[in-house]
Amino acid sequence: MGNSRSLPLPPGLALQQQLDAMRAMLLTPRSPISPPGGAKTANPPPVSGGAPSLADAVSWLSAEVGRRVGFAVNGSVRTKLEKIAGSQPPGKLGSWLDHLAGLDSNDPEWLSFVELLTVHETYFMRDPGQFDFVRRHAMTRVIAEQKTQPRPALRLWSAACSTGEEAYSLAMLAVDALAAAGEAVIDATGHVRTLRPWVIEVVGSDLSRQAIRTAQAAVYHEFGLGPFRNLPQHCWRFFERTGKGDSSIEGGASWQVHPDIRRLVRFQQFNLLNGPAPVDQANIVFCRNVLIYFDAAGRRRVFKLIHSVLNAGGFAVFGPTDVPDDPNLFKAHWGPSTVIYQKG
Repeated sequence: MGNSRSLPLPPGLALQQQLDAMRAMLLTPRSPISPPGGAKTANPPPVSGGAPSLADAVSWLSAEVGRRVGFAVNGSVRTKLEKIAGSQPPGKLGSWLDHLAGLDSNDPEWLSFVELLTVHETYFMRDPGQFDFVRRHAMTRVIAEQKTQPRPALRLWSAACSTGEEAYSLAMLAVDALAAAGEAVIDATGHVRTLRPWVIEVVGSDLSRQAIRTAQAAVYHEFGLGPFRNLPQHCWRFFERTGKGDSSIEGGASWQVHPDIRRLVRFQQFNLLNGPAPVDQANIVFCRNVLIYFDAAGRRRVFKLIHSVLNAGGFAVFGPTDVPDDPNLFKAHWGPSTVIYQKG
């Protein structure tokens, strides 16, 4: 979030620039903003208008992040909080905390602050073994069931899509699976034609507004260990070389997702703890690499949310350490070094 960019910065270049930009934005005078209904924050800053210690400021920020967005503050997040709070000018830390305390949780400044705490690094077809198992075990089953319907549909949700690579990967996976099932034709230039009127809808959502803007632009730069590091050769037909992109990145090329894939995907800014979900009756939901930020209560809420939006027999894909704690929600299906879950 913060300043709009068409591409994510390469790893290692973003944090200090974001801190500098955010500090300038937060210290710009503006009218006070009260929480909804005029109510005061339930967790006042440690020294209102004074000079709290850095430790007290980080403790308060940790509690506020947990209260407002459900994040569990681990060592990595706490280190980022220390850097952010420590970047405030001398004598300004207390007034900055007062300023944050008066903002609504959905205010752009709070959303920008939370965005600094999360990692948006991702790439196409991340975890190929998981994608392969989803295609063979889940996607094939869903397509076989939907073929019997008068209006067959594939509805997929990338519930923490970051800059869009996962959502577009799901769209590519869907059309490839349809082609393998004899339901679609894909030519060498990436044009997709379904042989029946399939409804194909891929929704990508993320807390980050900047990530969503990048995803909507669908332009990605080929640099080092960038977004194409894991792309299968046959998937290059779903990209078109373009002059758009980030001129600050030297070398490589910029590529835009093929229009036939882009038209299947829509993006929406969404907090997983603030429903309703942006999709209903989904066949497959991906929610990977985000639940590590939530506390136990937040994870339970997300598991229940995903269960509620899946249709009967739908599948959910989580990160390797994200195990639903309610056995009544999902049934596990194990593949080679991976697991996916089916709605119970």
